Amino acid sequence: MKGIFDFGVFLPSFLLVFLRVSLILLLFPIYGNKSLPVQFKIGLVIVLTLIIYSFLDIKIKLTDLPMLVTKEVAIGLILGFACKSFFFVIEMAGQLISSSMGLSVASIFNPEMGQSTEISRFYSVLAVLIFLSLNGHHDLIYLLVRSYDLIPLGGAEFGKIFDVSKEMVQKMFIFSIKIASPVILLMLINNIYLAFISKAAPQMNIFFIGYPVYLFVGFLTILMGIPVFILLMQEGFTNLRFDLEKILFALRG
Repeated sequence: MKGIFDFGVFLPSFLLVFLRVSLILLLFPIYGNKSLPVQFKIGLVIVLTLIIYSFLDIKIKLTDLPMLVTKEVAIGLILGFACKSFFFVIEMAGQLISSSMGLSVASIFNPEMGQSTEISRFYSVLAVLIFLSLNGHHDLIYLLVRSYDLIPLGGAEFGKIFDVSKEMVQKMFIFSIKIASPVILLMLINNIYLAFISKAAPQMNIFFIGYPVYLFVGFLTILMGIPVFILLMQEGFTNLRFDLEKILFALRG
């Protein structure tokens, strides 16, 4: 590997590559999952950094090191949070469904996202399994390596990133509504029916009748909507790859 025995050159350039690789991987919900051993994460980041570094022709000035470190940290944070935000949107859709079903009180602590509901956790696990089945983790490593072709060390420009980020946030918000809308719509129809029943038979306790109906209709809709959810995930992961490439080209300037 070039310059590996010249520590005056190797160490600063290696640390710059290490910064981008570690931030992207450790912010991503799969590679950065808190249930994975720390030794595995460190080893994976170091191995990937060494592999990527061996193919790069890095020429830097030590006087430019503070600016290079700032840019590499910014690139890693932007790409890492872009990946993480996709799974956050799925979590948000699960929270919307839980609220419409009356299950938002039954929350658990998710080490990845904080307070979460069981439905959010179910959707998150299902999304990760679909992501792995589509080899999305390979696509992430490919985009990580490609980022060095498009954005060499110190070559990032941040002028266009805000427009791309705005478009990506809008698409993800719409994606979250697509996931949650079937259950929310049926809960709304269910509320209308229960309101008619309450007016027709005021002596009935709608709370004790309605809550089991909410659960039955909600879980039935979730179960029947799994094939649609899988199709949405496939579309979402494809769009995520395109969005990450857009971010790379935007950072390229």
